[in-house]
Amino acid sequence: MRVVDSINQDFAQNQSSYKVISNSLAITHPELVQEWHPTKNRSLTVDSVSPGSKLKVWWKCSKGPEHEWDATIYHRSRGIGCPFCSNRKLSSTNSLAYLFPAIAAEWHPTKNADLLPSKIVAGSGCKVWWQCPQGPDHEWQAKVVDRTRAGTGCPCCSGNQVSVTNSLAKKHPHLVAEWHPTKNIDLTPECITSGSSKKVWWKCSQGPDHEWQSSVGDRTNGRSCPFCCGRQVSESNSLAVKFPKLAEEWHPTKNQPLTSDKVTSGSNIKVWWACNAGSDHEWQAKVNDRVSQGQNCPFCVGQRVSITNSLSTQFPDIASQWHSIKNLDFRPD
Repeated sequence: MRVVDSINQDFAQNQSSYKVISNSLAITHPELVQEWHPTKNRSLTVDSVSPGSKLKVWWKCSKGPEHEWDATIYHRSRGIGCPFCSNRKLSSTNSLAYLFPAIAAEWHPTKNADLLPSKIVAGSGCKVWWQCPQGPDHEWQAKVVDRTRAGTGCPCCSGNQVSVTNSLAKKHPHLVAEWHPTKNIDLTPECITSGSSKKVWWKCSQGPDHEWQSSVGDRTNGRSCPFCCGRQVSESNSLAVKFPKLAEEWHPTKNQPLTSDKVTSGSNIKVWWACNAGSDHEWQAKVNDRVSQGQNCPFCVGQRVSITNSLSTQFPDIASQWHSIKNLDFRPD
């Protein structure tokens, strides 16, 4: 039954009862008086209905000329407002085209059938097609409300969806040469965004074993071959290859199973060394300290005592004058 018919029937049956009442809507909810439709409720007034009435009547909101709707008095008194202002019904003032013209400009021209930005509310949960002018393949689906309230934009421009404009191949062609030719299966530099967090395989031309995994985003942010920069050991950057003289002082037993060809020349690992200048010339030092700072055998340079550099060995006559009591635990050897 239409609202008008409902009002007409109720009016005919209860014409004599339409009189001012003490608990009328006008008294209990004066804020609704201005939204009572001025013409569509016949002689029914806000003074003659109670806030709990289940009668459906017409209302009119001042926010737009077509903001007219029917609702029970009870529902209105319970706080249900204008369906146009709350985006539950479409009007010229709440359409996507009216409220968000910039977003409406990205409405896909062909993939939404007959639906238009002027025919859908700005807060709609409907998923539609969009098209961004920044690239011919910048097309995607998203809910209208996600675009208007959550502020989501083009996934291609933000790097969340691959396109011809944001692929690794397009934005960083110099890295394409290091894309592993076989280990990434069907994935290619054209099929992944330049900022992707996905880990893929890479291959550097500086060594046959320079193969590693790293995210695309890390590579585009400047992370290079871990073998070339000494973060991972290879045939070309091991201590044994780059500093064979130092590798000769690698302790033959105390570093097992680590060997000088399994550690980079820039490693911070502390290992054992042995110098052939003395049987007790054994010490620990970081690989990097020996390479970059030129640290030599601490016994040979006199920083630590050994059987080859002690006072007893070097100057036995002076050592014979060493006081055996007053030097406590110190001894000339």
